[in-house]
Amino acid sequence: MIMVSISLEEANKRNYTYPNIQTILFDLDKWSKDKAIKWLNKHEYIHKYHRLTKNQRRFMQHNPVENAEYYSKRLPNGIVLVFQYMPIQRRAEGAGIFDYFKKGIERIAPLRKEGILPPNARALLEKIKDETINSIVVVRTPIHSMISKALNVISLGKFNELVKRLGYDKLFHLSLHINGKYIFHKIEVPTLEQANPVKSNSEVMPVQITRTLNIGKFIDTTRQYMGDAKFSNYNAATNNCQVFITSALQANGLLTDKASNEIRLFINQNAEDIFKQLPQYVGKITDVITDIGARANRLIQGEGIHTYKNIKYIKPQIALAKKYKIPVVSIKLSPLKNKKYMIELKDGRIIHYGHPSYEDFLIHKDTERRARFLNRWKNNKHIDDDNSALFYSVRLLW
Repeated sequence: MIMVSISLEEANKRNYTYPNIQTILFDLDKWSKDKAIKWLNKHEYIHKYHRLTKNQRRFMQHNPVENAEYYSKRLPNGIVLVFQYMPIQRRAEGAGIFDYFKKGIERIAPLRKEGILPPNARALLEKIKDETINSIVVVRTPIHSMISKALNVISLGKFNELVKRLGYDKLFHLSLHINGKYIFHKIEVPTLEQANPVKSNSEVMPVQITRTLNIGKFIDTTRQYMGDAKFSNYNAATNNCQVFITSALQANGLLTDKASNEIRLFINQNAEDIFKQLPQYVGKITDVITDIGARANRLIQGEGIHTYKNIKYIKPQIALAKKYKIPVVSIKLSPLKNKKYMIELKDGRIIHYGHPSYEDFLIHKDTERRARFLNRWKNNKHIDDDNSALFYSVRLLW
């Protein structure tokens, strides 16, 4: 039986990822049909679509996609993996350029759970959460000229025209300067930093503190007021830094006095009106760029447990893999939320292993904890199954 060719559009509907293993070839002089099927079953491949050529058995795994390109990788045991891939421009034609990029970055770097700050900000907050707020200053700083120029270029000159038509000389980034030491604001994600946001071209407006607040309560009240999704996510037109700062002050009861209208006018520019009047693709581009920024933040800082600090433990694991004669190609950080690492094996398998919420022996070096872990799992049926996560956790992490 042979798999039929499908269109790129149909492949995208089926959520094909690239490259994929399109066909697995077995040398006839080394592999009988039964032996090949046994190998395929063991490695969780399909064997329904099978045909013979002069020198090989061919087991198709994915439909061939129109206009796809191919490359192969020969394994030392008489097996050849044939990979199917699509050049970026062709993939984009089938899915839409923005959908393609969004799917790509979702696989590489899933977004952080909504409602939480990045790890660096959380670490700072833990230290200062009980500090009483004595002063808050709203700081507005013109957005970088390169950003304005980029928006103007992609909108074919309409961005600057609209900004002027709506009565603005320039657009601003807004932040709160708390106690003269900290910045609380939203870029692509909400964050807290120990720094001074006031630049030479910044404008400032103090907020009257009318009630007793500490920094931890101030931020959590903002989150509850906005809801986790709106607190965490960003949209240049409808959920930007201006909305974030207004919400923070409103949530904490600091926009109720006579000066409130003046503060609101200082904060708010109608960015939504600007983006409504720009070509639709401009908003899509800014959303994609912001999404990449948020995911890059997640990729670099993680959730606070599963972070890039784990990179230093990859090299020792490769050494252990060689010690245990595991046919390793590479070990990388896993993109899955519930796993630390992923190992690629010479037969093409990829296994994700290690729980990000727990330390392992490579980290804590506690021999008693190690003994308890190994004793707890020693009778598990998967401990010697090289398709299981436990197999690699035991040998490479403990």
